[in-house]
Amino acid sequence: MHLNKDILQLPIFETASRGCLRSLSLHIKTSFCTPGEYLLRQGDALQANYFVCSGSLEVLRDSVVLAILGKGDLIGADLASRDPVIKTNADVKALTYCDLQYIGLRGLREVLQLYPEYASKFAADIHQDLTFNLREGSEMEGLGRFARSPRLSQASQ
Repeated sequence: MHLNKDILQLPIFETASRGCLRSLSLHIKTSFCTPGEYLLRQGDALQANYFVCSGSLEVLRDSVVLAILGKGDLIGADLASRDPVIKTNADVKALTYCDLQYIGLRGLREVLQLYPEYASKFAADIHQDLTFNLREGSEMEGLGRFARSPRLSQASQ
């Protein structure tokens, strides 16, 4: 669990039991991106929620920058529906070298089934913790959360 402490210290996980956190940690992986590399393309099947450990990424739709993401940001989608495939609503491209931790949505669903008492709390809170919601159909929700981020709103001034 120590290797995954960055992602597991997010507010979304603060009410999870120790056993739940251990189970989640088994599904957390590390990824790296180089400048100019696309992490996701619009219309891709979203496989994971990503936590930015270091570096900067931009969220683009039709070549328009919607968000700049950095250390501490969480991107991905809620698990509100039982859709077997979640399509992304934007591109995510690295601006700098990036270290990311991610948890696969399949593994996340498995753990939430094992811990139903935490699953309802997770479902209620994920919208507040996602810096940008990449779920197709959540365009305005993603932008709304982005606009409320104090760190990000300073960058636009």
